[in-house]
Amino acid sequence: MNVSFFFLFKTLLFSPLFSLFITFSATGQAVAPPKQALIGYELPVNYPFVNQSFNNIENDTCLKSVYDMMYRQRMTNEARISMVHIGDSHIQADMMTSVVRENIQRDFGNAGRGLITPYRVAGTNEPINYYSSSNSSWTSARIIQRDAALPIGVSGLTIRAAQAGANLRIKTLDRGNLDYSFDQAIVFYDRNEASCDVAVCDSSGHQVYAVQSRLQESIPNTATVFMANATHEINLKSVTSSTGQNAFQVYGVSLEKGGPGVLYHAIGINGATYQNYAGAEHFAPQLGALYPDLIIISMGTNEAQGTVSKAAFMQQIDGMVKDIRKHSPQAAILLTVPADSYRQQKVNPSFETVRDAIANYALNNHIAYWNLYDITSGYGSAEQWRKFGLLGKDGVHYTKNGYELQGQLLYQAIINGYNRYVLAAQAQEAKK
Repeated sequence: MNVSFFFLFKTLLFSPLFSLFITFSATGQAVAPPKQALIGYELPVNYPFVNQSFNNIENDTCLKSVYDMMYRQRMTNEARISMVHIGDSHIQADMMTSVVRENIQRDFGNAGRGLITPYRVAGTNEPINYYSSSNSSWTSARIIQRDAALPIGVSGLTIRAAQAGANLRIKTLDRGNLDYSFDQAIVFYDRNEASCDVAVCDSSGHQVYAVQSRLQESIPNTATVFMANATHEINLKSVTSSTGQNAFQVYGVSLEKGGPGVLYHAIGINGATYQNYAGAEHFAPQLGALYPDLIIISMGTNEAQGTVSKAAFMQQIDGMVKDIRKHSPQAAILLTVPADSYRQQKVNPSFETVRDAIANYALNNHIAYWNLYDITSGYGSAEQWRKFGLLGKDGVHYTKNGYELQGQLLYQAIINGYNRYVLAAQAQEAKK
Protein backbone atom coordinates (compact mmCIF):
# COMPACT_ATOMS: atom_id res chain seq x y z
CA MET A 1 0.00 0.00 0.00
CA ASN A 2 1.52 3.36 -0.93
CA VAL A 3 2.05 5.99 1.77
CA SER A 4 -0.50 8.49 0.48
CA PHE A 5 -3.31 5.94 0.36
CA PHE A 6 -2.39 4.54 3.81
CA PHE A 7 -2.61 8.05 5.27
CA LEU A 8 -6.04 8.61 3.71
CA PHE A 9 -7.29 5.23 4.92
CA LYS A 10 -5.95 5.83 8.46
CA THR A 11 -7.48 9.30 8.52
CA LEU A 12 -10.87 7.92 7.55
CA LEU A 13 -10.62 5.03 10.00
CA PHE A 14 -10.23 7.34 13.01
CA SER A 15 -12.49 10.14 11.84
CA PRO A 16 -16.24 10.74 12.25
CA LEU A 17 -16.64 9.78 8.59
CA PHE A 18 -15.94 6.18 9.47
CA SER A 19 -19.27 6.06 11.32
CA LEU A 20 -20.92 6.18 7.93
CA PHE A 21 -19.56 2.69 7.27
CA ILE A 22 -20.81 1.20 10.57
CA THR A 23 -24.24 -0.07 11.63
CA PHE A 24 -25.31 -0.93 15.18
CA SER A 25 -27.00 -3.97 16.68
CA ALA A 26 -30.03 -3.82 18.97
CA THR A 27 -27.66 -3.63 21.95
CA GLY A 28 -25.86 -0.64 20.47
CA GLN A 29 -22.70 -2.60 19.68
CA ALA A 30 -20.97 -1.68 16.44
CA VAL A 31 -21.39 -4.26 13.67
CA ALA A 32 -19.21 -4.20 10.56
CA PRO A 33 -21.16 -3.83 7.28
CA PRO A 34 -20.82 -6.47 4.55
CA LYS A 35 -18.38 -4.32 2.60
CA GLN A 36 -16.22 -1.27 3.18
CA ALA A 37 -16.30 1.40 0.51
CA LEU A 38 -12.55 1.93 0.46
CA ILE A 39 -10.28 -0.66 -1.12
CA GLY A 40 -6.61 -1.25 -0.44
CA TYR A 41 -4.50 -2.61 -3.28
CA GLU A 42 -0.77 -3.38 -3.13
CA LEU A 43 1.48 -4.58 -5.94
CA PRO A 44 2.65 -8.14 -5.28
CA VAL A 45 6.17 -7.23 -6.45
CA ASN A 46 7.98 -3.87 -6.21
CA TYR A 47 10.50 -2.72 -8.82
CA PRO A 48 12.90 0.20 -8.29
CA PHE A 49 12.04 1.85 -11.62
CA VAL A 50 8.30 1.95 -10.81
CA ASN A 51 7.24 5.07 -8.92
CA GLN A 52 4.00 4.03 -7.22
CA SER A 53 3.59 7.43 -5.55
CA PHE A 54 3.00 8.88 -9.05
CA ASN A 55 0.58 6.12 -10.04
CA ASN A 56 -2.54 8.17 -10.50
CA ILE A 57 -4.94 8.88 -13.33
CA GLU A 58 -4.55 12.46 -14.49
CA ASN A 59 -7.58 14.67 -15.10
CA ASP A 60 -9.72 12.00 -13.44
CA THR A 61 -12.55 14.35 -12.52
CA CYS A 62 -13.70 13.19 -15.97
CA LEU A 63 -14.24 9.74 -14.43
CA LYS A 64 -16.62 10.94 -11.70
CA SER A 65 -19.59 9.08 -13.23
CA VAL A 66 -17.60 5.83 -13.29
CA TYR A 67 -16.33 6.20 -9.73
CA ASP A 68 -19.88 6.93 -8.60
CA MET A 69 -21.18 3.72 -10.22
CA MET A 70 -18.33 1.74 -8.65
CA TYR A 71 -19.13 3.22 -5.24
CA ARG A 72 -22.84 2.40 -5.52
CA GLN A 73 -22.10 -1.11 -6.75
CA ARG A 74 -19.59 -1.68 -3.96
CA MET A 75 -22.13 -0.72 -1.30
CA THR A 76 -25.41 -2.01 -2.76
CA ASN A 77 -24.53 -4.69 -5.34
CA GLU A 78 -27.27 -3.31 -7.56
CA ALA A 79 -25.31 -1.65 -10.37
CA ARG A 80 -24.06 -3.07 -13.66
CA ILE A 81 -20.91 -1.43 -15.06
CA SER A 82 -19.56 -1.97 -18.56
CA MET A 83 -15.91 -1.19 -19.25
CA VAL A 84 -14.24 -1.64 -22.64
CA HIS A 85 -10.44 -1.71 -23.04
CA ILE A 86 -9.29 -1.18 -26.64
CA GLY A 87 -5.79 -1.54 -28.00
CA ASP A 88 -3.17 -3.35 -30.05
CA SER A 89 -1.13 -6.52 -29.50
CA HIS A 90 -0.56 -5.55 -25.86
CA ILE A 91 -4.32 -6.04 -25.40
CA GLN A 92 -4.97 -8.94 -27.81
CA ALA A 93 -3.10 -11.40 -25.57
CA ASP A 94 -5.30 -10.27 -22.61
CA MET A 95 -2.45 -10.72 -20.12
CA MET A 96 -2.62 -7.11 -18.92
CA THR A 97 -6.39 -6.78 -19.14
CA SER A 98 -7.08 -10.11 -17.43
CA VAL A 99 -5.31 -8.78 -14.32
CA VAL A 100 -7.54 -5.71 -14.27
CA ARG A 101 -10.65 -7.77 -15.03
CA GLU A 102 -10.05 -10.30 -12.27
CA ASN A 103 -9.25 -7.66 -9.65
CA ILE A 104 -12.14 -5.37 -10.44
CA GLN A 105 -14.60 -8.25 -10.57
CA ARG A 106 -13.43 -9.57 -7.20
CA ASP A 107 -13.94 -6.13 -5.66
CA PHE A 108 -17.06 -4.98 -7.52
CA GLY A 109 -18.79 -8.12 -8.80
CA ASN A 110 -18.54 -10.44 -11.78
CA ALA A 111 -21.02 -9.78 -14.61
CA GLY A 112 -19.31 -12.15 -17.06
CA ARG A 113 -16.29 -12.66 -19.31
CA GLY A 114 -17.52 -10.10 -21.83
CA LEU A 115 -16.58 -9.75 -25.47
CA ILE A 116 -15.01 -12.80 -27.10
CA THR A 117 -13.07 -12.57 -30.35
CA PRO A 118 -12.58 -15.88 -32.20
CA TYR A 119 -8.87 -15.27 -32.73
CA ARG A 120 -7.96 -18.97 -32.94
CA VAL A 121 -10.56 -19.61 -35.64
CA ALA A 122 -9.08 -16.66 -37.55
CA GLY A 123 -5.56 -18.11 -37.22
CA THR A 124 -4.01 -15.75 -34.67
CA ASN A 125 -3.09 -15.81 -30.97
CA GLU A 126 -5.93 -16.08 -28.47
CA PRO A 127 -6.13 -15.42 -24.69
CA ILE A 128 -5.88 -18.42 -22.38
CA ASN A 129 -9.18 -17.77 -20.57
CA TYR A 130 -11.45 -18.96 -23.40
CA TYR A 131 -11.29 -21.24 -26.40
CA SER A 132 -12.79 -20.76 -29.87
CA SER A 133 -12.99 -23.59 -32.40
CA SER A 134 -14.78 -24.72 -35.55
CA ASN A 135 -14.84 -27.63 -37.97
CA SER A 136 -15.82 -25.29 -40.79
CA SER A 137 -13.82 -23.22 -43.27
CA TRP A 138 -13.66 -19.47 -42.56
CA THR A 139 -12.07 -16.44 -44.19
CA SER A 140 -11.05 -13.55 -41.95
CA ALA A 141 -10.05 -9.90 -41.96
CA ARG A 142 -8.43 -7.65 -39.36
CA ILE A 143 -8.73 -3.96 -38.65
CA ILE A 144 -5.12 -3.29 -39.67
CA GLN A 145 -5.70 -4.35 -43.28
CA ARG A 146 -5.96 -1.25 -45.44
CA ASP A 147 -8.30 -2.84 -48.00
CA ALA A 148 -9.88 -5.56 -45.91
CA ALA A 149 -12.12 -7.90 -47.89
CA LEU A 150 -14.67 -7.90 -45.06
CA PRO A 151 -16.19 -5.03 -43.04
CA ILE A 152 -14.77 -4.73 -39.52
CA GLY A 153 -16.95 -4.61 -36.42
CA VAL A 154 -16.73 -4.47 -32.65
CA SER A 155 -13.83 -6.89 -32.08
CA GLY A 156 -11.55 -5.50 -34.78
CA LEU A 157 -11.66 -8.90 -36.50
CA THR A 158 -14.29 -10.48 -38.76
CA ILE A 159 -14.73 -14.12 -39.78
CA ARG A 160 -16.97 -15.35 -42.61
CA ALA A 161 -18.18 -18.78 -43.64
CA ALA A 162 -19.74 -18.92 -47.10
CA GLN A 163 -21.93 -21.94 -46.47
CA ALA A 164 -24.78 -23.14 -44.30
CA GLY A 165 -23.90 -25.55 -41.54
CA ALA A 166 -20.83 -23.58 -40.41
CA ASN A 167 -20.30 -23.80 -36.67
CA LEU A 168 -18.52 -21.65 -34.13
CA ARG A 169 -17.90 -23.02 -30.62
CA ILE A 170 -16.78 -20.82 -27.75
CA LYS A 171 -15.95 -22.11 -24.29
CA THR A 172 -15.08 -19.89 -21.33
CA LEU A 173 -12.59 -20.98 -18.68
CA ASP A 174 -12.82 -19.95 -15.03
CA ARG A 175 -9.92 -17.84 -13.76
CA GLY A 176 -8.70 -16.87 -10.31
CA ASN A 177 -11.74 -18.36 -8.51
CA LEU A 178 -14.03 -16.36 -10.80
CA ASP A 179 -16.90 -18.20 -12.47
CA TYR A 180 -17.13 -17.31 -16.15
CA SER A 181 -20.32 -19.19 -16.91
CA PHE A 182 -22.95 -17.05 -18.65
CA ASP A 183 -26.70 -17.00 -19.16
CA GLN A 184 -26.95 -14.47 -21.98
CA ALA A 185 -24.99 -13.49 -25.05
CA ILE A 186 -24.84 -10.73 -27.61
CA VAL A 187 -23.93 -12.17 -31.01
CA PHE A 188 -22.49 -9.60 -33.41
CA TYR A 189 -23.07 -10.82 -36.96
CA ASP A 190 -24.55 -9.71 -40.28
CA ARG A 191 -28.34 -9.80 -40.23
CA ASN A 192 -29.94 -9.38 -43.66
CA GLU A 193 -31.77 -11.36 -46.33
CA ALA A 194 -28.53 -12.97 -47.55
CA SER A 195 -27.35 -14.02 -44.07
CA CYS A 196 -27.95 -17.49 -42.70
CA ASP A 197 -30.14 -17.85 -39.67
CA VAL A 198 -28.39 -18.90 -36.46
CA ALA A 199 -29.14 -21.93 -34.34
CA VAL A 200 -27.79 -21.57 -30.81
CA CYS A 201 -26.92 -25.01 -29.43
CA ASP A 202 -25.80 -26.33 -26.07
CA SER A 203 -22.65 -28.40 -25.47
CA SER A 204 -24.53 -31.51 -26.59
CA GLY A 205 -25.48 -29.97 -29.90
CA HIS A 206 -29.17 -29.50 -29.06
CA GLN A 207 -30.74 -26.28 -30.29
CA VAL A 208 -31.83 -23.99 -27.46
CA TYR A 209 -32.44 -20.76 -29.36
CA ALA A 210 -33.01 -19.64 -32.97
CA VAL A 211 -32.30 -16.28 -34.59
CA GLN A 212 -33.90 -15.16 -37.86
CA SER A 213 -31.39 -13.00 -39.71
CA ARG A 214 -33.91 -11.07 -41.81
CA LEU A 215 -35.08 -9.35 -38.61
CA GLN A 216 -33.17 -6.64 -36.75
CA GLU A 217 -32.87 -5.53 -33.13
CA SER A 218 -32.52 -1.91 -32.01
CA ILE A 219 -28.79 -2.02 -32.75
CA PRO A 220 -28.32 -3.51 -36.26
CA ASN A 221 -26.34 -6.71 -36.77
CA THR A 222 -26.69 -7.88 -33.17
CA ALA A 223 -28.73 -10.69 -31.64
CA THR A 224 -29.37 -10.98 -27.91
CA VAL A 225 -29.64 -14.58 -26.78
CA PHE A 226 -30.90 -15.79 -23.39
CA MET A 227 -29.83 -19.22 -22.16
CA ALA A 228 -32.15 -21.41 -20.09
CA ASN A 229 -29.32 -22.23 -17.68
CA ALA A 230 -25.88 -20.84 -16.95
CA THR A 231 -23.26 -22.50 -19.14
CA HIS A 232 -19.57 -22.23 -20.06
CA GLU A 233 -20.11 -23.08 -23.72
CA ILE A 234 -22.05 -21.73 -26.67
CA ASN A 235 -22.28 -23.26 -30.15
CA LEU A 236 -23.48 -21.15 -33.06
CA LYS A 237 -24.51 -22.89 -36.26
CA SER A 238 -25.61 -21.27 -39.51
CA VAL A 239 -28.84 -22.66 -40.98
CA THR A 240 -31.11 -21.65 -43.85
CA SER A 241 -34.85 -21.10 -43.86
CA SER A 242 -35.19 -19.55 -47.32
CA THR A 243 -33.35 -19.35 -50.62
CA GLY A 244 -30.65 -16.72 -50.97
CA GLN A 245 -29.19 -17.22 -47.51
CA ASN A 246 -25.54 -18.02 -48.18
CA ALA A 247 -23.17 -16.66 -45.51
CA PHE A 248 -22.44 -16.40 -41.80
CA GLN A 249 -20.34 -13.33 -40.99
CA VAL A 250 -19.37 -12.93 -37.32
CA TYR A 251 -17.81 -9.91 -35.58
CA GLY A 252 -17.69 -11.21 -32.00
CA VAL A 253 -19.77 -12.58 -29.12
CA SER A 254 -20.24 -11.03 -25.67
CA LEU A 255 -20.83 -13.64 -22.97
CA GLU A 256 -22.53 -12.16 -19.91
CA LYS A 257 -24.35 -12.84 -16.66
CA GLY A 258 -27.73 -11.18 -16.27
CA GLY A 259 -27.04 -9.46 -12.96
CA PRO A 260 -25.04 -6.70 -11.25
CA GLY A 261 -21.27 -6.40 -11.35
CA VAL A 262 -18.60 -5.40 -13.83
CA LEU A 263 -18.08 -6.43 -17.43
CA TYR A 264 -14.49 -5.77 -18.53
CA HIS A 265 -14.35 -6.27 -22.29
CA ALA A 266 -10.95 -6.39 -24.03
CA ILE A 267 -10.56 -5.56 -27.73
CA GLY A 268 -7.07 -5.85 -29.20
CA ILE A 269 -5.56 -6.45 -32.62
CA ASN A 270 -1.86 -7.02 -33.29
CA GLY A 271 -0.39 -3.98 -35.03
CA ALA A 272 -3.42 -1.72 -34.51
CA THR A 273 -3.32 2.08 -34.35
CA TYR A 274 -5.81 4.84 -33.54
CA GLN A 275 -6.24 5.42 -37.26
CA ASN A 276 -7.22 1.79 -37.88
CA TYR A 277 -10.09 1.92 -35.41
CA ALA A 278 -11.30 5.30 -36.66
CA GLY A 279 -11.67 3.89 -40.18
CA ALA A 280 -13.50 0.67 -39.30
CA GLU A 281 -17.02 0.57 -40.75
CA HIS A 282 -18.98 -1.12 -37.95
CA PHE A 283 -16.61 -0.73 -35.00
CA ALA A 284 -18.02 2.32 -33.21
CA PRO A 285 -21.71 1.57 -33.95
CA GLN A 286 -21.40 -1.99 -32.61
CA LEU A 287 -19.40 -0.77 -29.62
CA GLY A 288 -22.59 0.98 -28.56
CA ALA A 289 -24.26 -2.42 -28.07
CA LEU A 290 -21.91 -3.02 -25.12
CA TYR A 291 -23.35 0.12 -23.46
CA PRO A 292 -19.93 1.17 -22.15
CA ASP A 293 -19.68 3.33 -19.06
CA LEU A 294 -15.90 3.57 -19.43
CA ILE A 295 -13.78 3.15 -22.55
CA ILE A 296 -10.02 2.73 -22.04
CA ILE A 297 -7.81 3.19 -25.11
CA SER A 298 -4.25 1.85 -25.00
CA MET A 299 -2.29 2.52 -28.17
CA GLY A 300 0.72 4.44 -29.40
CA THR A 301 3.36 1.71 -29.52
CA ASN A 302 2.84 1.01 -33.22
CA GLU A 303 2.73 4.70 -34.06
CA ALA A 304 6.05 5.07 -32.23
CA GLN A 305 7.79 2.54 -34.47
CA GLY A 306 8.35 5.31 -37.01
CA THR A 307 8.78 9.07 -36.95
CA VAL A 308 5.65 10.51 -35.41
CA SER A 309 4.37 14.09 -35.50
CA LYS A 310 2.63 15.31 -32.36
CA ALA A 311 0.01 17.25 -34.33
CA ALA A 312 -0.69 14.36 -36.72
CA PHE A 313 -0.94 11.88 -33.86
CA MET A 314 -3.39 14.11 -32.00
CA GLN A 315 -5.54 14.20 -35.13
CA GLN A 316 -5.53 10.40 -35.26
CA ILE A 317 -6.61 10.20 -31.62
CA ASP A 318 -9.35 12.72 -32.36
CA GLY A 319 -10.71 10.67 -35.25
CA MET A 320 -11.21 7.60 -33.07
CA VAL A 321 -12.52 9.49 -30.04
CA LYS A 322 -15.10 11.42 -32.09
CA ASP A 323 -16.30 8.18 -33.69
CA ILE A 324 -16.73 6.58 -30.29
CA ARG A 325 -18.46 9.57 -28.72
CA LYS A 326 -20.95 9.69 -31.59
CA HIS A 327 -22.21 6.18 -30.78
CA SER A 328 -21.46 5.96 -27.03
CA PRO A 329 -22.00 9.53 -25.74
CA GLN A 330 -22.60 8.29 -22.19
CA ALA A 331 -19.14 6.71 -21.86
CA ALA A 332 -16.24 8.29 -20.00
CA ILE A 333 -12.90 7.86 -21.80
CA LEU A 334 -9.47 7.06 -20.38
CA LEU A 335 -6.39 7.24 -22.62
CA THR A 336 -3.21 5.45 -21.57
CA VAL A 337 0.38 6.28 -22.47
CA PRO A 338 2.37 3.12 -23.30
CA ALA A 339 5.43 2.12 -21.33
CA ASP A 340 8.87 2.54 -22.88
CA SER A 341 10.16 -0.07 -25.32
CA TYR A 342 12.79 -0.28 -28.04
CA ARG A 343 12.76 0.42 -31.75
CA GLN A 344 15.08 -1.99 -33.54
CA GLN A 345 16.67 -2.75 -30.16
CA LYS A 346 17.61 0.92 -29.60
CA VAL A 347 16.17 3.65 -27.38
CA ASN A 348 13.02 4.99 -29.03
CA PRO A 349 12.66 8.79 -28.78
CA SER A 350 9.20 8.72 -30.40
CA PHE A 351 7.61 7.69 -27.10
CA GLU A 352 8.23 11.21 -25.79
CA THR A 353 6.11 12.56 -28.66
CA VAL A 354 3.43 9.93 -28.11
CA ARG A 355 3.25 10.82 -24.41
CA ASP A 356 2.98 14.55 -25.07
CA ALA A 357 0.32 14.08 -27.75
CA ILE A 358 -1.88 11.86 -25.57
CA ALA A 359 -1.53 14.12 -22.52
CA ASN A 360 -2.25 17.30 -24.46
CA TYR A 361 -5.21 15.80 -26.30
CA ALA A 362 -6.71 14.50 -23.07
CA LEU A 363 -6.36 17.81 -21.25
CA ASN A 364 -7.79 19.75 -24.20
CA ASN A 365 -10.80 17.47 -24.61
CA HIS A 366 -12.01 16.71 -21.07
CA ILE A 367 -10.57 13.20 -21.04
CA ALA A 368 -8.65 11.37 -18.33
CA TYR A 369 -5.25 9.83 -19.06
CA TRP A 370 -2.83 7.46 -17.36
CA ASN A 371 0.88 8.09 -17.95
CA LEU A 372 2.43 4.62 -17.61
CA TYR A 373 5.50 5.91 -19.46
CA ASP A 374 6.56 8.34 -16.73
CA ILE A 375 5.29 6.17 -13.87
CA THR A 376 7.85 3.55 -14.98
CA SER A 377 10.75 6.03 -15.38
CA GLY A 378 10.19 7.21 -18.95
CA TYR A 379 12.93 7.70 -21.52
CA GLY A 380 15.31 4.76 -21.74
CA SER A 381 13.50 2.72 -19.08
CA ALA A 382 13.11 -0.21 -21.51
CA GLU A 383 16.54 -1.21 -20.20
CA GLN A 384 15.02 -1.62 -16.73
CA TRP A 385 12.06 -3.60 -18.05
CA ARG A 386 14.55 -5.94 -19.73
CA LYS A 387 16.87 -6.12 -16.70
CA PHE A 388 14.06 -7.50 -14.55
CA GLY A 389 12.83 -9.96 -17.17
CA LEU A 390 9.75 -7.92 -18.03
CA LEU A 391 10.49 -7.13 -21.70
CA GLY A 392 10.46 -9.71 -24.49
CA LYS A 393 13.30 -10.53 -26.85
CA ASP A 394 11.95 -8.28 -29.62
CA GLY A 395 12.23 -5.25 -27.31
CA VAL A 396 8.65 -4.18 -28.10
CA HIS A 397 6.40 -6.74 -26.44
CA TYR A 398 6.57 -7.63 -22.77
CA THR A 399 6.81 -10.94 -20.97
CA LYS A 400 3.85 -12.37 -19.06
CA ASN A 401 5.26 -10.80 -15.87
CA GLY A 402 5.68 -7.48 -17.67
CA TYR A 403 2.08 -7.40 -18.85
CA GLU A 404 0.81 -8.48 -15.45
CA LEU A 405 2.75 -5.63 -13.83
CA GLN A 406 1.07 -3.18 -16.21
CA GLY A 407 -2.33 -4.59 -15.28
CA GLN A 408 -1.52 -4.33 -11.58
CA LEU A 409 -0.43 -0.71 -12.00
CA LEU A 410 -3.54 0.22 -13.97
CA TYR A 411 -5.81 -1.34 -11.37
CA GLN A 412 -3.91 0.42 -8.58
CA ALA A 413 -4.33 3.75 -10.39
CA ILE A 414 -8.07 3.17 -10.83
CA ILE A 415 -8.45 2.24 -7.16
CA ASN A 416 -6.41 5.27 -6.04
CA GLY A 417 -8.82 7.52 -7.95
CA TYR A 418 -11.86 5.63 -6.71
CA ASN A 419 -10.72 5.91 -3.08
CA ARG A 420 -10.19 9.67 -3.42
CA TYR A 421 -13.70 9.96 -4.86
CA VAL A 422 -15.19 7.95 -1.96
CA LEU A 423 -13.42 10.11 0.65
CA ALA A 424 -14.72 13.28 -0.99
CA ALA A 425 -18.24 11.90 -1.38
CA GLN A 426 -18.38 10.76 2.24
CA ALA A 427 -17.07 14.12 3.42
CA GLN A 428 -19.89 15.84 1.51
CA GLU A 429 -22.46 13.46 2.99
CA ALA A 430 -21.14 14.15 6.49
CA LYS A 431 -21.74 17.89 6.05
CA LYS A 432 -25.43 17.45 5.23
